[in-house]
Amino acid sequence: MLQAQTETDLFSPRFYPTRQPDTDKLRTGELAGTAPPKSPLIEVTDKKVARNDGNAKGGIRTPLVDFPLATLSGEPGGATSAICSLFGFTKPFTGA
Repeated sequence: MLQAQTETDLFSPRFYPTRQPDTDKLRTGELAGTAPPKSPLIEVTDKKVARNDGNAKGGIRTPLVDFPLATLSGEPGGATSAICSLFGFTKPFTGA
């Protein structure tokens, strides 16, 4: 397993005291610079707050969310098996 920490995280109060030595199964690498900015939490009221395209507001932004071709959801989408319900659903936009 490769674990990466930035210079500002490496000596943070939470990481340093619990750091494990490198082994053949764990390596910690230090990246120059500071940690990326924190992403906003997914906005929720009694349910998730969606943008016009049906995707949630906030959270980690990926190209599939910032430039969507479909509505992505972590909610079960009528899956017939229990394992499939764990992955949510994707509903393509019409004409995409």
